[in-house]
Amino acid sequence: MWRGGATRLAAVLVAVSAVAAQAQTSPAAEAPPSAMATIVDTAAGASDPSALRAVLPRPSGGSASLFVLKRANGEDLRTGIDESIAASRGLGRQLRVVLPEHQVKAGKSTVRLLASVTHAAPIESMFARSMSAEGEIEVELKAGTRYRVTGVLDDFKREVWLEEEGTGRMVGKKIMQSPNPEAMAAMAAADRYTCCNLRYDGDWISDSNFIGQPFIPAGSRVMVAGWGRHRVHVNIEGRKMSAGVDSDFEPPTREQFADRIFVHDDPRTKIESYSPEVQQAISSGRVVQGMTREQVVMAIGFPRADRTPGGLAARRYVYSLSEADEFDLDFDPEGKLVAVNASSRVRRSVVLNP
Repeated sequence: MWRGGATRLAAVLVAVSAVAAQAQTSPAAEAPPSAMATIVDTAAGASDPSALRAVLPRPSGGSASLFVLKRANGEDLRTGIDESIAASRGLGRQLRVVLPEHQVKAGKSTVRLLASVTHAAPIESMFARSMSAEGEIEVELKAGTRYRVTGVLDDFKREVWLEEEGTGRMVGKKIMQSPNPEAMAAMAAADRYTCCNLRYDGDWISDSNFIGQPFIPAGSRVMVAGWGRHRVHVNIEGRKMSAGVDSDFEPPTREQFADRIFVHDDPRTKIESYSPEVQQAISSGRVVQGMTREQVVMAIGFPRADRTPGGLAARRYVYSLSEADEFDLDFDPEGKLVAVNASSRVRRSVVLNP
């Protein structure tokens, strides 16, 4: 497994055919189309063939990471995993990916999501390292809206979630499972928690805090495993990671940085006291007007120290989506978020329901 590409595929594909299978409707949800929502299975985090091929580093092998809707409101569904295995019979190690669209009744639903590495040849699954994440979540689906199941499978992340296809807004909670069961069992002795949603790149958590990166949810359990010269080594929910300071602007010590982002009080207790809208914003790693400074930090982390004079008491917080995309947030005298100064493209990534 290659390190960078592992977040997309466990291997790569020879033959790729992303075909929308016949829409599936739960027998218990006989309703007109206007009362239905659509949930699409995806492969390698992409729901169309061009996007899928764009992430393939080279054409060989016969396995793919698939993210599928396994069950909706108690009804088992035929998933992209089932369809792909059936479509690949007789093709040897060539995998043909088929991605169904599922019709689910709008409103409150209980859905079971699955992320799994799927192999064209069944014998390969006997020898390959198992990688998967699975679980049920409660969601509120909007009629006429398309959603997609997506996620990440690699050495550090085994995650699956549901998001709106157009906006990328996460719906419900992210399902996360540890790549290492023994390390996960050791988390019972954890004495720290992530202070907020922490952005990461591979196994590295940096003070750069690029909002375009994936995040570890606030309140995840943390154990300090050791110290490097300018970093702290940790075990976060069974995943070995490291954290440190990349900026040159008055950097804190490794101990100060660790104490800032890995706290002793579980922030989930405080998050549960917030309004449903603020809770939804935090769970999706986005902001919404009216948030306090503390709530903003819980949702998208700490602002850039080099561009935010006055620190956390400042009226304006400055963040970066990536190296090239900067945006800022304005607070009123009472410390409530009143404006997000960003391009429409950036707003879609950082604002809840932009």
